[in-house]
Amino acid sequence: DKLVTGVQTCALPISEIRKHVRDLTPRELAENEYRKAVAWLNQGRLAEAEEAFRAALNIYPENHQARHGLIGLLVQGKKLDEAERMMEEGVKLGPAQIGFGMMLSRLQADRGDTASAIATLEKGLEHAQGSPDYLAFLAALLQRQGRHEEAIGYLHAALRLRTGAGVWWLGLGMSLTAVNQAASDQRDYQQARA
Repeated sequence: DKLVTGVQTCALPISEIRKHVRDLTPRELAENEYRKAVAWLNQGRLAEAEEAFRAALNIYPENHQARHGLIGLLVQGKKLDEAERMMEEGVKLGPAQIGFGMMLSRLQADRGDTASAIATLEKGLEHAQGSPDYLAFLAALLQRQGRHEEAIGYLHAALRLRTGAGVWWLGLGMSLTAVNQAASDQRDYQQARA
């Protein structure tokens, strides 16, 4: 220890400060691109937003938010074939993301391919048991094909989850009538009429 102008000092070792820069994961990089896309979208710069959504998906294809954003832009731009491919990929990569299956099914149904629309929804059914809209949409598609017995089951399931959906009660009544259910099951039809 030395005494320097009345202050006592100690000789301490100078510790080295090491800076470690962590590389971002693909998920984090994709999230950054997604945020850019949303900013461009909010500014009305659709081409830049589309490019950033695509960049996010190229980096991390499981970024479901970016996929939804890109699909929205593709549908808005009437690029339906590409939107459908994006939805199909979304269904494959995230089967629990039932929104992709519903969007894809609606697109298929709109172009008159009811069989494919039903098949799409049936593939995701295990993940959609808690979604009354999903179940009711599947029932409506089944009704289009005259598959009323199956539609009745899905409408019952949907109505257990959301009892106040009058149009579903009406659909149930129509399917019950179509299969000529016994009088004991007609109470559902009477409730639908009410």
